[in-house]
Amino acid sequence: ADVKAFDHNIRINTNTFGDELKGGGGSKAQVPLGMVHGDYTSVSAPRRIQDLALAPKANDVLKRRLGDQSLLDPSMVKEAIDGKRRFSIINVWRNIDKENPVEEFPLACMDASSVSERDFKTLKIHYKDRIGENYFLAHSKTNQWFYFPRMTNTEALLIKTWDSKGKFAVTGRNGEKEKGLPTFVFHSAFLDPSSPKNSPPRQSIEVRCVVIWEKEE
Repeated sequence: ADVKAFDHNIRINTNTFGDELKGGGGSKAQVPLGMVHGDYTSVSAPRRIQDLALAPKANDVLKRRLGDQSLLDPSMVKEAIDGKRRFSIINVWRNIDKENPVEEFPLACMDASSVSERDFKTLKIHYKDRIGENYFLAHSKTNQWFYFPRMTNTEALLIKTWDSKGKFAVTGRNGEKEKGLPTFVFHSAFLDPSSPKNSPPRQSIEVRCVVIWEKEE
């Protein structure tokens, strides 16, 4: 498989919010996002990898390094869009505080089998040069959450944010179970009641990677 990193977010729960990051290609520090969401939709995921087969736009963090060169091979992306190759978008999430584990606003992921497509809500994000889409989720009593407490700098969490080989949702609109691979995972930062009151601020990075598999015969 071909793997390329194409974007990143650094989240720091302090007053550094909005500060431009040194060597960050113009990106700025953000705060932990306490909102249940999926990073892509059935529209924005394929559109995102198509964008990566073009010259970087003004909002792309790789613009300064790539110039007018595309990150992905256009022919490979076309084969992925046509269903001849599987593609995924994976977030690599990591604590960047070398001294302290994550205790404040840790990240939780939802069990994909506890989600129903009928609870999806689409959010459109208007950038200067493109329109992105995320999924939000209406609450359901069936939702189940998992998280890894006190993650250290030597650990990383891989979050699948899109998989073209997965089912659009693991449960259909009628609420009945469907078999198959989940397409993505809802996730969110949250207030952990077990966190010490004087926990150091969370400092984390998430690196977005696109994966394109070998051509399927």
